[in-house]
Amino acid sequence: MPQRRYLLSASADATVAVFDTQGDPYHDIAEQQQRGQQHAAALSAWREPELRPLLHIGRQQRGMHAYLVSSVCWYPIDNGLFVTGSYDQRVKVWDTNCAELVCSFEAPYRVTCVAMSAAAATHCLVAIACDGPLLQLGDLRSGAITHTVDGHRDAVRCAAWSLRSEFELVSGDAGGRVHVWDVRRSGCVCSLDMYVTTAAAASAACPSASAVAAAAAARAAGPGAARAHEGATSALLPLPGGLRWLTAG
Repeated sequence: MPQRRYLLSASADATVAVFDTQGDPYHDIAEQQQRGQQHAAALSAWREPELRPLLHIGRQQRGMHAYLVSSVCWYPIDNGLFVTGSYDQRVKVWDTNCAELVCSFEAPYRVTCVAMSAAAATHCLVAIACDGPLLQLGDLRSGAITHTVDGHRDAVRCAAWSLRSEFELVSGDAGGRVHVWDVRRSGCVCSLDMYVTTAAAASAACPSASAVAAAAAARAAGPGAARAHEGATSALLPLPGGLRWLTAG
């Protein structure tokens, strides 16, 4: 199991860093105090300690991304590998111990999100969301794209795997739609609809006029018209237990 003390981050300048959140950050201040007595007055005031990265991969690193790194994720088995996605239309897998590139995938559009399943026992797939209507699955074992999930109408902004099933994948797009997929089958299993709620079902005897009108409009628009947000879906997070999800838009 991966150690949850290590924080993986990326930035717009195409750099990636790993931090130890349980490390000792105070050595930075001590070093700064030793650099010169002229700064003693400024350093005498308490400062919030800053963590130094254990690993830093810059743009000059061989194989590093050319543009903004939009998404990162740990390999779910241990912290020995991590995955990065970038606006240069590449997804790359890195060895944490030696900061070297292991393999890479090419995407048809700018990469907006990468995700791996913590529940996976039989596959080693990376979900790749792109700035286009396609969602792709890359296999770390073969180093190739093995699936293309087609069903979104707008650019896919985020993706996350279910905690209860290794084959259940959820994705959100720029149109506010959130689809649930079983990667073993074609077509989405269902779509989240912000107008279909537990509270609405409990008070179905007297729903509000706006809810009725919205639900009627969604039905008239046909399959795939259900929306989870009025604006773009920006993030997805499964809650512990895997039966509920948080979505942001």
